[in-house]
Amino acid sequence: MKHIVIEIGTNSIKALSAELGESGWDILSDKVYPTRIGAGLQVTQKISEDALKRNLDTVGLIISQFPDKADTHFHLIATESLRMAENAEVFMKQVKNLYGISAEIISGDKEGELAYRGATYPITNNEESVVVSDIGGGSTEFTLGLGDDIRYIISLPIGAVKLTELCIKHDPATKNELNDLNKFIDTQMAGLHKNKNVTRFIGVGGTVTTLALLSLNKPVSEVNQIEGKQFTLEEVLRQTDYLAGLTIAEKNKLLNMPAGRADIIVAGSMILSKAMINYGQTEFTVSTKGVRHGYLFSLINP
Repeated sequence: MKHIVIEIGTNSIKALSAELGESGWDILSDKVYPTRIGAGLQVTQKISEDALKRNLDTVGLIISQFPDKADTHFHLIATESLRMAENAEVFMKQVKNLYGISAEIISGDKEGELAYRGATYPITNNEESVVVSDIGGGSTEFTLGLGDDIRYIISLPIGAVKLTELCIKHDPATKNELNDLNKFIDTQMAGLHKNKNVTRFIGVGGTVTTLALLSLNKPVSEVNQIEGKQFTLEEVLRQTDYLAGLTIAEKNKLLNMPAGRADIIVAGSMILSKAMINYGQTEFTVSTKGVRHGYLFSLINP
């Protein structure tokens, strides 16, 4: 039996397919589609008609890749944009009517839990204090755990798409816009636990993988090679300054820039650097796994 986990995020749809083998889950494919269901959501509080169609079509495309329905189980989960959209039910109903799949909108706490489970699986050290930071398009989750024991989850309404739409109006962003972005992030993070006793800081999401690709000068096609790599806060700040000086067109020409990421990478990288400073971390570890993996692993724990 194949299990397909489709994660509807603010900036992209991620589709993970896997089978349960004798030694655990065998990952068959893990794809990202830049569908941006959250486009314009900050202004209208609704999913636009274009975004609705774009995401419905992409879900259909993913499902069509697995024609043997008798041997396939689909799981569709959605995060921040559908948590806040006034017309989220429209999308849910159309997914059900078109494809016969019931979508589940998960809470921010659940998103944080799944990101932690995905990024740390399998747990090899139950004494290690770990923070998993999942920087999404609409929200960012911080989950602290001691091994497999989650101690707290904080979900903040800051994400790369949301902050870009709120704060950045020019291309490239002006100094004042970047200052406003900094202040907005600081305000939102003011209530975070000031826990400096963290052994490892793991970054999850498109911002993290993009910065890693840029730092290692790896093309997008080699994203699997960055799993577990470590990068310094100094490198994050350097990349942020470099990217902030480029136009969207110039960023899109970079070999390492994934589709749908160029216009929001600066906001995402600023969230990452602020989070690292908050937790007293000088480096972070990259995880290419996340919510979808955590959901998969929670189905059956081999």
